[in-house]
Amino acid sequence: MPQKYSPEFKARALQLIEERVRAEQCSGWVACTAVGEALGGISPHTLRNWWKQDRIDHGEAPGVTTAEAEEITRLRRENRLFTNEGVARV
Repeated sequence: MPQKYSPEFKARALQLIEERVRAEQCSGWVACTAVGEALGGISPHTLRNWWKQDRIDHGEAPGVTTAEAEEITRLRRENRLFTNEGVARV
């Protein structure tokens, strides 16, 4: 089961990644690897996913934002409930 990290922890990790990318002019992967080791062995894959999603959420990269993904999930759930109740069946 995946480990849950607090929003504060994620925010600090993202800040460290951004600082390292800017200061050392290194790639995101190199920064995620270094920060992951500094934070006690967090997978650089996990950190890179967080970093990529944060960049999307801030409009710095193309993709589906967290808010959009949550809305899509909510709408799909509503559609399932609606059709399972027989209301939408023709």
